[in-house]
Amino acid sequence: MNGAWTAWIDRDEPPARATVQAVLGLPDIRVEIQFTVALP
Repeated sequence: MNGAWTAWIDRDEPPARATVQAVLGLPDIRVEIQFTVALP
């Protein structure tokens, strides 16, 4: 996951990043991604 993250981000203005725990509704889902967005 870290390799995909660093390949994707803008290194000059990286987005916020957090680790979250979620009890997912479906047993086949293994990853939840949280985004934080700042709008002008």
